[in-house]
Amino acid sequence: MPKIITVSRLCYSVFYAVAAVLTAMEKEQLLKKHSAVRAAFHLNMVKTMVVPKKFGSLYDKLFEVRHRADYQPMVVLAKEKC
Repeated sequence: MPKIITVSRLCYSVFYAVAAVLTAMEKEQLLKKHSAVRAAFHLNMVKTMVVPKKFGSLYDKLFEVRHRADYQPMVVLAKEKC
């Protein structure tokens, strides 16, 4: 499977999982944008220490890699950076 598809699928999996958890926790209404879910994740789960800070950093990195993969498809991602 090409890396660009893998990154995209991973990002969407995390996006929907985090959105579902936030909705189940009754912290947020249905969020539709990646940036909104990311912000709510940090506000409601990372800053309140529901999840370790490292997961916030990991989500940020995944968001950045997905953005590069979607909008700069000629970028070659090293395995260590993914």
